[in-house]
Amino acid sequence: MTGVNNRERSATLPHGIQGAADASFACTVRAFSQLFPGRRFGGGALAVYLHGEPVVDVWTGYADRRGTEYWTADTGAMVWSVTKGMASTVIHRLADRGLIDYDTPVAEYWPEFGANGKAEITVRDAMRHRAGLSQLNGVSKAELLDHQAMESRLAAASVNKVLYGKPAYHALTYGWLMSGLARAVTGKGMRVLIREELAGPLNTDGLHLGRPPADSLCSFTRPDSTAYQPWTSSPERSITSPLAPCNVYTCAATRSCPSGGNSANQRCARRNCVEGREASWKMNEEVTAICVSSATRCRNASPGCRA
Repeated sequence: MTGVNNRERSATLPHGIQGAADASFACTVRAFSQLFPGRRFGGGALAVYLHGEPVVDVWTGYADRRGTEYWTADTGAMVWSVTKGMASTVIHRLADRGLIDYDTPVAEYWPEFGANGKAEITVRDAMRHRAGLSQLNGVSKAELLDHQAMESRLAAASVNKVLYGKPAYHALTYGWLMSGLARAVTGKGMRVLIREELAGPLNTDGLHLGRPPADSLCSFTRPDSTAYQPWTSSPERSITSPLAPCNVYTCAATRSCPSGGNSANQRCARRNCVEGREASWKMNEEVTAICVSSATRCRNASPGCRA
């Protein structure tokens, strides 16, 4: 793909859709736009990569229930059961280092888990949704919001002998299972482990379990909803292939665009910040630019923004 010119972009992006897309994906973008016909339907974002290159990077709609805050390129979204995959990956990383063996009973790492008929349940059983713990009754709302309390409740629970060994989706209990196991092995909760084992090695600031920390650069709340305007389509924003390799922050938290240097990241930062291909810059004493490489875009945020 060589790029998206103005005519192609106009044809590809329906009214209200922000971002950029290859014209070949017009039907995909149109179907996406139809998911959000009005304020009460919320908003979302869609990114499509073909052979490792971005061909669609669009977003639309609203980020709040009242329909007053626009969904932006950096709006975070809850991913629900995707957390299961991230938690499993943490366990796999621990297994790669020899800290966990899949065929060892969970109770050997987490002794409390062996109560009430669960002593023989292996790590493999738990990860394959065959632990017979897909249901947990009598839990209060306060307990649901307390991760460690739920890990303890699960450790003390009785196994469902009918479902043990059979596939039964652990829709709500899987996270506490993996978190309790990982905590027993490392002494750390899953929130910290996802940051250290996944987000850190991947060099991304857009992956969090729970509320992003206050110092997160990618996920923030707009400081002034009255002054904010949606990032409208512009001739500069385009999908171009191939993109130069860029790390997560090519020019993070700088007050001026970078100059000099010939590394791939420096060239990428200059191209995106100076040429403005995917940027809208308003540089003054109150505004700090944040560059994020998921689409190598520059976004404006107040230095006082907090997640």
